[in-house]
Amino acid sequence: MKRQHGFTLIELITVIFILSILAIYAAPRLTSKVFDARAAAGELL
Repeated sequence: MKRQHGFTLIELITVIFILSILAIYAAPRLTSKVFDARAAAGELL
């Protein structure tokens, strides 16, 4: 029997899809925290 190595295309697409959903959810939270931190530090005048 042959042993298969690697991932299938469906597995890769699924992982990329999940990571993109997490990035869409996390990006606004991170950017707002950076903005708030800079504003608190007085860098934004």
